[in-house]
Amino acid sequence: MRILRLSALGALLGALLAAGVTTGQASAAPSSAPRCEREQVTWYPGTLVGRYRYGQWDMNVLVCPDKAPEDWKTSSDVELNATGSNLGIVLQQNSLTTTETGENQWNRYARYEGRFQTRTCVPKVGWPCREPKNWKAWFTVTVDKRTGEINTHVQGAQPPGGTWALFRTP
Repeated sequence: MRILRLSALGALLGALLAAGVTTGQASAAPSSAPRCEREQVTWYPGTLVGRYRYGQWDMNVLVCPDKAPEDWKTSSDVELNATGSNLGIVLQQNSLTTTETGENQWNRYARYEGRFQTRTCVPKVGWPCREPKNWKAWFTVTVDKRTGEINTHVQGAQPPGGTWALFRTP
């Protein structure tokens, strides 16, 4: 009985080698684990007068379809361009917070609120400064449970009052 099993194993190995399959290939299982993807929402702070852009605001979420939404990593980055810096705009607080997570029968989701704050100061001197201006934006990221497809849904943004604006294009 033992000789029969060994000969069957030898025949199987011979067939695999004849087919050009190495032992590393035969034991490796195909990778079907979903990959993490970075979802990015970008806004361009500026002014309605002249429709100038003063910088770029990137909010990022690293979405892993096989992880719970509360475990997705977030980051927010605001950069001023030369025009914004020369006008005396100074960046202050910057954050991206998760406001809600959950799942339903179709998908997993997380809702986010991004915020940053600026002050306008006398250029080059850095003072005196006006009161802080608050900028906000909202979006939701969903992962389809069946397909693993990731979607980002931008809900909107709220620039400070006056002539300030947030644009979706550079």
